[in-house]
Amino acid sequence: MEWLKSMMITDTLALIIFIKSIKFMLMVKLTKQLRLWGPMVQILLTTIKVISIKLANHLNWLRLNDKFSFYKEI
Repeated sequence: MEWLKSMMITDTLALIIFIKSIKFMLMVKLTKQLRLWGPMVQILLTTIKVISIKLANHLNWLRLNDKFSFYKEI
């Protein structure tokens, strides 16, 4: 049983390292392409990032309001 746990931990670590390396390769490829495409793509990516952050904050705010309304009903 101990062997199975160690294998699961090893597999999980290998999967995490694999995903991180793919992310790193994609970031390198994206930055190389950004140099070619110019600042317009960077502005677009920044805008998408800001919109996603604002949406996430809004969803968190809605979730907090739901929690507080649940407590008010009790």
